[in-house]
Amino acid sequence: MVDYTQRLLRRFRALTPVDAQNRLMAIPDRELALSMMYMTGADRELLFSRISREKCRRIAEELLLQEHLKIQYDQYRRAIELVTDRLAPPANEQRPASLRSYLRPTKSRGRTSHER
Repeated sequence: MVDYTQRLLRRFRALTPVDAQNRLMAIPDRELALSMMYMTGADRELLFSRISREKCRRIAEELLLQEHLKIQYDQYRRAIELVTDRLAPPANEQRPASLRSYLRPTKSRGRTSHER
């Protein structure tokens, strides 16, 4: 039997933290919650560690809602396969040989962006 959770977690762990965050944040909350339905608390926390608090809250609400719904295994399987596929790099994507620069905005100290 295919262990969908382990497949998803392998893909997740293969990503850089920034890629993991970007990909998870782009996945609809309901799909992500469905894919987490059979995960342990530790596995859920691993995914939650890469997304915003607000998205975590919405997913937690979805998980609570799922407890009161009759969700068929086929619906779960389709959702986790979609999430796993979204975590996979595209076939033509290659890792750069050198480090990519990552720019982070700084907090403004009362100046506008054109004054810097």
